[in-house]
Amino acid sequence: MKNKTRASNGEMSFKLEAKHLKNGLDQPLSQLVGFRMYLHFHLHAMKINLHSRMRKRVESMELIIKQARRDEE
Repeated sequence: MKNKTRASNGEMSFKLEAKHLKNGLDQPLSQLVGFRMYLHFHLHAMKINLHSRMRKRVESMELIIKQARRDEE
């Protein structure tokens, strides 16, 4: 049986109703921009963490390979 799970393309949508806009667009727009900045910061931090873990893993594997080499005669 095939897994019929659909992959997400990473889009989000927000629904703004009349009650959100009754005091103007300034507050809803600033909140949306703030959310974008919040999301960007956390995605960037996650990427940095992932890359540092990958570098650490590669360094440990390189150390194992160096220790396993035979001395050249």
